[in-house]
Amino acid sequence: MPTLSEMEKKERYYKIFCQIYENPRVQIYEISKALGIYRKSVSKALKEMLDQQMLVGPLLRLRPRQKKPKIYYVLDFDDPFKAYEGLRENKDLTYIGIIFGDFPVIASGAPGIDFDEYHGFKKILYCGERGELYTPKASALEWEHCANHILQEIEKSDAWEKSTWVSNPVNIPWDHQEWEFFWEFGGDIRRKIAPLVRDQDVSFRKFYEWLETLDLYTTTHTTFYPEGYASYTTYLFLFETEYEQALIDLFSLLPTSSLFFKVGSYLLTMIYIRTDPLITSLSRAIYTLKERSILKDFYKGVVVMHYPSSV
Repeated sequence: MPTLSEMEKKERYYKIFCQIYENPRVQIYEISKALGIYRKSVSKALKEMLDQQMLVGPLLRLRPRQKKPKIYYVLDFDDPFKAYEGLRENKDLTYIGIIFGDFPVIASGAPGIDFDEYHGFKKILYCGERGELYTPKASALEWEHCANHILQEIEKSDAWEKSTWVSNPVNIPWDHQEWEFFWEFGGDIRRKIAPLVRDQDVSFRKFYEWLETLDLYTTTHTTFYPEGYASYTTYLFLFETEYEQALIDLFSLLPTSSLFFKVGSYLLTMIYIRTDPLITSLSRAIYTLKERSILKDFYKGVVVMHYPSSV
């Protein structure tokens, strides 16, 4: 079997990612058949992708819920690092991030959390209900081509259409067993069901019936980081814009997976980049969007610490 070059490996990794992005529970033999690659080669490449965190997921995230909305808080603290440990102990918070930028802390959790008890708390800068999460498929562009492509697309922004992303909250009618499936498989929907059937006498049929409900009540997130997740810096933006879908399409040109969701009237965007030239191009792109009135306003920062590992 010939040895693959680094470029050929990258191409193979990306093709496998695309297969799993389109069908999160696709089997190894199906990937092998679709790509014309030996099963053993697919298994080896997939293991490398997971071990090096080139591929993260597929993860499940609940859609916004009517009875239990999740609130995102943009917070101001004197010293966010001192507040961080205390915030981590709050069971009503599901995510805490320290941001170096226009605001020091972002957190998500239940409505009406009182932050006054935390040392150095100053005020809530902004808060709003979280909409559904979306991770578009990462592009196959190389970084140097990506930067130019983004700037070229912005030059066409006069033709962009206005759009507002609206999430429709749901009531989830799962029973106890179905919620157990979610907590068991939400971190990796590709996990095998057989051990659970064997150890806990779970019904295969009920599990596969539950799988059929996922598109109604959850979103699936399969993300790709060609050089490994830890190699990238997370940039977070809150965009106020009337061109939400156009911005999502624009940042979907990146060769790493981006994350989007609404927080009240803002489009929260997380992107993962590494190269200095792209940071320069990205900064130029965002200020050009502001100049062209695509962005009414924006806030920015780098995520320097966060808990847990995902939003």
